[in-house]
Order: sequence, then C-alpha cells, then structure tokens
Amino acid sequence: MSCCFPKCRKSKREDRYKVKEEDSAPAPPEVRVDPPEPVFSWDKRENVDLSHYTVANIHGESHKREGNTKDAMQIENCSEASVFLLKTTASLTIDDCRDCLLILGPCSGSVFIRDCTNCIILTACQQLRLRDCHNVKIAILCPTQPIIENSDDIHFHPLALFYEDFKNQMCESGLSLFTNRVKTAHDFTPEGNRKNFLMHGGFVSIDEKYLEVMTKENISVETAKSSLPVFKPPSVTKKELPIFIYSIRETDESRDDFSERICTFTEILKDVQDLNLLDSYDIETKNIDKSILPVDGSYDNIILFEMVGELSKLQEVCKENFDIFKVLDESKMEQVTKLLKAHRAKND
Repeated sequence: MSCCFPKCRKSKREDRYKVKEEDSAPAPPEVRVDPPEPVFSWDKRENVDLSHYTVANIHGESHKREGNTKDAMQIENCSEASVFLLKTTASLTIDDCRDCLLILGPCSGSVFIRDCTNCIILTACQQLRLRDCHNVKIAILCPTQPIIENSDDIHFHPLALFYEDFKNQMCESGLSLFTNRVKTAHDFTPEGNRKNFLMHGGFVSIDEKYLEVMTKENISVETAKSSLPVFKPPSVTKKELPIFIYSIRETDESRDDFSERICTFTEILKDVQDLNLLDSYDIETKNIDKSILPVDGSYDNIILFEMVGELSKLQEVCKENFDIFKVLDESKMEQVTKLLKAHRAKND
C-alpha cells in the first residue's frame, strides 16, 4: 500500500544548519587599514631644556656654571658681569656681551665670539674666531692661529689659569698644555696699514673687583698656581740664540703621566733666574717622517722647549731634575727646523 504523502528524506545535520548563499547577509565593506607611519629616533626625542646649554642675560653680577658633560654652549646678552664657565665644551658661541669678564673651561672645538665690546676673555680651545668685536682682551692657549673679522682693538695675551679641574679638563678635551700657536692672528678684513690686533708677551690685567670674586671661587691667574708654561716676551729675548731641550714619551707611558712629568719641570723653570722659556711644542710622532725627528728611538710624543740663557746652567738644571728634559745637541738643529715647520703646517 502506497503512502499518500511524498516520502521525506532525512537531511544531513550540517545541511540543516547551513545558511543558503542567497539568504545570507551582505558582506561588510572592506575597511582599509593604513600601515603605521615609521617612527624615527629624532621624532622620539624628549623635550630639551635649553637653559642647560645657555648662559644668558647676566647683568651686573657673577655667574658660575660647572658640569661633567661636554656640550655645545652659548653665552649671550651679558653686561658688566663675571661669567665662570668651569666645564669642558664641544663648542662655544659668545654673543652680544659688554664690559664682562668671561673665564671659560677648555673647548675641544671652536670658540666663536661675536658682537662683543670691552670684554676680557680667558680660554683654551682648538680654534678661536672673532667677528664684529671691539676692544676685547683675550688670554688664550690654542694650537691653531686665531681668526678675526670686522674687528678692531683686539689684544692677545698668554694664558695663566688655575681652578681645581682645569688640568684634567684639558686632557679630556684633547688639548695640550704645551702647544700654543698664538704668535699672530689671521685678519680677514685688514684696513690698509692699520693693525686690528696686537700680540702681548705679558699677562692680561684683570680689575680688582673681578679678582675678589675669583678668589671666592678659587680661581686664579697667578703664574705660580697655573700649570701652563710661562713664556718670556719675545721683544726681550730676540737677540739671544735659542737652545732646545726635549723630553720624550715612551710607548708604555700614559699621556697623563707624561704631562705630569713636564708640569713638574715647568714649575721648576718658573723659579730659575736667567733661564727663559720662549716657546713649547708638543708633537705626536705617529705620522711624522722619522728622518726629521731629532731624537732616535721609538716614542709617541716629543716635547720641545725653546729656551734662552746660559747653556751650562740649563744643563745643570736638567741634570738636577732627573733628566726629565735633556739638552738637544746643536747638530740636530736642521732636523728641529724641519720638524717644527711640519708641526706648524699640520696645525694651520
């Protein structure tokens, strides 16, 4: 007997729960997601407090800045002030200062002085430039020749300076206590026969009001306290024939130890009468033609002192002080001349 209803088929379970394509909801529109923008290191830099790198608007008072970092610094818009920047710098710019005393720690790069008038500046640096300056006295130690532009009444003096960390800071800055090329300056804007700068053999004179403040800060410009050599003014000694003495740094001797030995001898020379130091040269021998070295052997540095005085007395002083320095034989003078010429050319 046949059934009057059509036979129902059993469907598979998965088919019973399957949604037909025509009945399904429309797919949502595709959302485009842009890739994240690249982030560079300079975009993540934190806000910088520029006051750490600037000394500004000091008027009629004293300001001291110290620190252990070697930064690019700026001194600007100061008047009738004494500013003591007793730290190393990578570079230093001085703008718009009037009637100021500026004592600056060693700079491993350039010191650039602009638009300054009636200032006294003490500095040891790799390079010095002045522009638009008037009546500025500079006590300086620098291995390169200073440059001036649109400036007049500029006076250069040898540097004598002491404060507690000065000698260590000189080493940190890569500056030698015994090389000073400030014998003349290069003037980009000379005016006929008029000379816009003068070189002085004597030390710069500092007003008593500044000296009192310096004493309170344990800063001195007395030659007896300074680690720097004391030179005899050339005008006094120009007729005397120079004698060269030398000291070499052995390959196993540190730069600091070598410097200490030389400082010991310079202190002794300050107290010796009738022996005068004309000049000093700290020369690295690594890239020097060995044929022009006046002393045989293997060494990293040679320091030459150009002296005037009685030869026998100089020999005696050297011998009494453990031969830290030795007198160079006259037969080596041709090599010395070539060596100093190469040394000056390297630093100019």
